[in-house]
Amino acid sequence: MKVLTLHPDAFGGRGGIAQHGCDLLRALDLHPRVSKIVAVCRDAPDPPGPLPWKVARQVVCPSRTGFVYEALKIAAQESFDLIVVTHILYLPVAHAAARVRGKRRPVLLFIHGIEVWEPHPFRGSPQLLARTDHVASVSAFTSSKLSSWCPLPPERLSVCPNMVDTERFSPGPPSEALLSRYGLQGCRVLVTMARLVGFDRYKGVDEVLHCLSALRRQAPDLKYLVVGDGPDRPRLEGLAASLGVADAVVFTGWIAETEKVDHHRLADVFVMPGRKEGFGIVFLEALACGIPVVASALDGSREAVLEGALGELVDPTDLEDVTAGILRALRQPKGVVRPELSMFSFESFVSRVHALVDRCLPGAV
Repeated sequence: MKVLTLHPDAFGGRGGIAQHGCDLLRALDLHPRVSKIVAVCRDAPDPPGPLPWKVARQVVCPSRTGFVYEALKIAAQESFDLIVVTHILYLPVAHAAARVRGKRRPVLLFIHGIEVWEPHPFRGSPQLLARTDHVASVSAFTSSKLSSWCPLPPERLSVCPNMVDTERFSPGPPSEALLSRYGLQGCRVLVTMARLVGFDRYKGVDEVLHCLSALRRQAPDLKYLVVGDGPDRPRLEGLAASLGVADAVVFTGWIAETEKVDHHRLADVFVMPGRKEGFGIVFLEALACGIPVVASALDGSREAVLEGALGELVDPTDLEDVTAGILRALRQPKGVVRPELSMFSFESFVSRVHALVDRCLPGAV
């Protein structure tokens, strides 16, 4: 069985959707009936590194036209049994690729968050979704948002949550070099990891900055480490200054993927009280490092912390609630990895992905 996959980014990409793409390709690689995978991506700013064994190649096409052309050319040159697409934006390309050789191939779509929470601007999207063989959502929350404007039969809509690599993300001591780099010696540290771009202001950085003065009255040694970069950083730096907390806030800028674990281990609490998170792989990464987490009660991140079983849930519209949740988390011990996290293991993710593939191709041999 040959699989063509279409992604915004995967190996060599950055952020949660890129990580999902990598995890998905690894899971497909382990399917006993899959013999070959070709991945087409829009973006890969970093070297991709070694690809899974059955991923024959990952093609990167930064331009929209180039992406469409390459995907259709590959689909026309070689017969694929399944088209997997990891963003609704590329669903028209997926359906075109599914038909380019005449006989239609099944299409499996993965959805993540705000890209499907409201009717998609592409007018034909409800019709394309209706023709999609199966839709897998990272959370029930995102699934319900999609269903509010494009109801699908229950048998064609599943929840397939993200995963975390617990071999890579694990408890450990904070890096002395990083503590020195950021001036965090002797401090308790809150950490947020997020892209700092205008349309991602819903990540919760603003809310934590507004709570910081109240938090420092209870915990004078507290500092806030904002890991990530983007065009919204100057505004956030200005907000910290206007609130009088700039001395307690450190903006790291972009960090390499290889430094991610060590940055998690700097935290006493990982905090991201957002409003529009579809799920939040980063919560799982922090939890796997034994870091207490604070997540939002208003979006899909509540499912990443199992409705509060794995972390504190707060209302980001209520700054007193956010403050209280962070203080509760600060009282929790570091280094404890809860057994419930196993439901987000690689093995569990592989099992879910294989079941989705088998559902789309029940009769394939």
